[in-house]
Amino acid sequence: MSDAIMFAIGHHLETHPELVSQISTVFQWKLSGPDSAWVLDVKNGKGSCAKGTADKPDVTLELSDADFVGMATGQADAQKLYFGGKLKIGGNVMASQKLEFLKKIDRGAAEAAYAKKTGATSTQPAAEPEAGAAPAAVAPSAGAPKQAKVPAVLAALRDRLAKSPADLAGVIQFDVKNPDKSFFVDATSVSEGSAKGATTTVRVEEDDLLALVKGQATPQDLFMHGKLRLDGDVRVAHKLGFLQNLL
Repeated sequence: MSDAIMFAIGHHLETHPELVSQISTVFQWKLSGPDSAWVLDVKNGKGSCAKGTADKPDVTLELSDADFVGMATGQADAQKLYFGGKLKIGGNVMASQKLEFLKKIDRGAAEAAYAKKTGATSTQPAAEPEAGAAPAAVAPSAGAPKQAKVPAVLAALRDRLAKSPADLAGVIQFDVKNPDKSFFVDATSVSEGSAKGATTTVRVEEDDLLALVKGQATPQDLFMHGKLRLDGDVRVAHKLGFLQNLL
């Protein structure tokens, strides 16, 4: 079934060549059970999606074939797979968010193209599981919630703290809004949820947090403009530099 899903992605690229200049990213998929590797190149030429490996992919995503199908068909949540250790993302973690374009795949066009490729007649697609599965990443409803980007921040932060512990004597609780997400950080680790007895609590909108980790804003700027609220030991504001230029 994953072959059909990848076919749908490749067909979408063929009919939307403008995506190459918009996305400009090479994604490497590594699936297991059964093992297979796919390169989703939305950076070079007209774009492509084919079996194989890339020399220098921008992003590498590793998970089981079953979890990939579940994620692509909406039966599994990507964030739960990631935090459950079933989805590993390497390279430019933030660039994985660019895969949102897959939700715009035209289901009908993908089914027709897949049926033509496999030789199915017009009455066959509904009975063929692969044909029905081809357009795995379909567009969400107009009222779909904003896609959270905090998971990418946490992944990058884990890598940074593992390599270089932060200058923190206590625990900082982060309560992010729109969409809501909570996590806490100490000198060497980051965890989801709420910490008991946190030294400081930081409240911030997700967009402002992203500006901070991308180096587009400083903690002091956000604090002075009322975009970052601190409860507890406010001196921690001067310790938040470990978040800057994270992505």
